Amino acid sequence: MISHPSHTRARLSGRSFAVLCLVGSALLGGCHGTPARVKDSPNASLRPIDVAPDAPKSDADRSKLARLIGVWSFRGTVTDDSDSTREVTGTAAGVLENSHFVLLDVQATQGEFAGTAGRKSGSMLFGSEPGKGLTVTAWGDAGPEIRRLIGATNADGSVFEFRVMQGHGRGAGISMRIVFETDDRWSVTISRGTASASYVFSRLN
Repeated sequence: MISHPSHTRARLSGRSFAVLCLVGSALLGGCHGTPARVKDSPNASLRPIDVAPDAPKSDADRSKLARLIGVWSFRGTVTDDSDSTREVTGTAAGVLENSHFVLLDVQATQGEFAGTAGRKSGSMLFGSEPGKGLTVTAWGDAGPEIRRLIGATNADGSVFEFRVMQGHGRGAGISMRIVFETDDRWSVTISRGTASASYVFSRLN
């Protein structure tokens, strides 16, 4: 996996991934199978990912996850089932973990989840499992369970899509899409029924 030397050990401990707060304890459930391959065109604005031609797909996908490594700020909105919209801002850090995973820790610093009483904390561990595909394992104080999403990416790792498949555990119907505009800016959108969230992440380091 490729990583930037100044990013690999940047860590914000005990941080929350604000996207988790969209659906609280129901965000991620058990899931099986893999979504269809992401067909978005490559983004020429991104640095190329150096992957050996004969590398297994799981290794190639792990290299693409390195785009999440770094220290980020984010800003976005959450719209709940009652059509009420709230703004959220915060910071995040993605680090290479055990050479095979990217751990993303996020903290909401303003908005609904800011302050001691309302703060949510959590982490997301991105990986690629042979025979299964890209996975996200999430945990935090929004719910006691460890939950998972499964997904895929396109040819250059500029787009990642994850979902909980319908009918498999709590959180069925959740979808998450990550799109890299540049190496220093990416967005994430999550939907579940009429609830949705959208965030833009900008590199700090």
